[in-house]
Amino acid sequence: MNLSLYLALFVFVISSSCIKEVGFPPAVKVVETCDSSGVYTYGNFVASVMNTNCTLSGCHNAGSTNGDYTSYAGLKLKVDNGTFANRVFVTKDMPPTYSSGPLSLSDCDIAKLKKWVNSGAPQ
Repeated sequence: MNLSLYLALFVFVISSSCIKEVGFPPAVKVVETCDSSGVYTYGNFVASVMNTNCTLSGCHNAGSTNGDYTSYAGLKLKVDNGTFANRVFVTKDMPPTYSSGPLSLSDCDIAKLKKWVNSGAPQ
């Protein structure tokens, strides 16, 4: 082989080793917008959150010794004694890790639930 062939091979190897791999751009995090300016009641918002996240078997279902959140009266007892706010807003351990449903509440749902509790937990 002549020198120019070696030189061409050398340039090819060096230049091909310097090619930068192009990957996918980083994922874009979708920012949730939350309008918590509404008036929230058990009937127009809270019951639906409870049914999705809390009234599952073994949690706060009908007749549960943990508190029955299938009715306004059952949930209102826990709101009035501070248990609901403590578990949902302070210790933030509801829903529990063993839940058969969702394992967390959205920040938006928490904001709306706080507003509901702070406004006297209307039915």
